[in-house]
Amino acid sequence: TGSIRCTGIMAGFINIDGKLERDSNRPGVFGIQVATAGLTGQIIINSADGGGAWVDDVRIGLTVLDPKGSYTQTGLGGGAVGLVAFDCHFEDCVPDATSSTPGILGSSSTNVAFHVTLTHYGPVTWTSDMPIQVGFCAAGTECDPADVTSDFEVTSSKEQRFIVVEPKEGKPDAGEYHFSPKVDVKCFGISAGTPPSVVSYTYNLEFNMN
Repeated sequence: TGSIRCTGIMAGFINIDGKLERDSNRPGVFGIQVATAGLTGQIIINSADGGGAWVDDVRIGLTVLDPKGSYTQTGLGGGAVGLVAFDCHFEDCVPDATSSTPGILGSSSTNVAFHVTLTHYGPVTWTSDMPIQVGFCAAGTECDPADVTSDFEVTSSKEQRFIVVEPKEGKPDAGEYHFSPKVDVKCFGISAGTPPSVVSYTYNLEFNMN
């Protein structure tokens, strides 16, 4: 138990092996406090992957991150607070989305490049050539998504929070795309001897083109 307070830029790694819980003898003190837009680094909770919980609040400037473990706030300074196992930070993806609302790319009057950034609450790594499963349904239809993984590739490097997915060539068809991590996408930079896979999720994208 205890608290961490940073009045400037928090640019490094803070690994908390167990749960984040403040000292009960210090009421009114947040578990972690960082200056506004001051989190450029990474804070990891439950780094040992032993069931440690995110109990106490984390405040960035005047913003209290909520809900714990899957907060929706963005613009923290480029960094993140992650509870192991890391989930997808949908609101910080490009295009932004939620767990139930797809990201939207392009419109009937605008041509855009197909470029998706899947953002996690902590750094990730993988072993396969293509660690993201991609499904597709044609525009205006409901279907069991067709597996189009082989048409895409990851163009970003490992050991960061982002996985960038792009088509291997050309522009994909308009429709809804579904992106999910394979089991070899693991949490990185944690103290656990055997890093766990990230939380299973599906990021949905509505791709429009004229």
